[in-house]
Amino acid sequence: MYTVTSEGGKLRVSAADPNDGETAVVSDVVSAPNHLEFKTHWPSTGRKCLCVFRLNAEDQVELTFTYTDTALLVRVPA
Repeated sequence: MYTVTSEGGKLRVSAADPNDGETAVVSDVVSAPNHLEFKTHWPSTGRKCLCVFRLNAEDQVELTFTYTDTALLVRVPA
């Protein structure tokens, strides 16, 4: 769940997982007309995400997100 507020003329973003209540560390918030971009870091998984909001209509925002993930690879003997 993302929350966007305005404080002192700057936009602030918070992010929380509604399932377990974990909050993300949000950084690098950049806004432009009809566009908001920011990064999140989820401590429990180490996952980092680049999020982009685009305003489609007064009551509709499109979210595009790109995130890192990790996988453990194990060599299979030949």
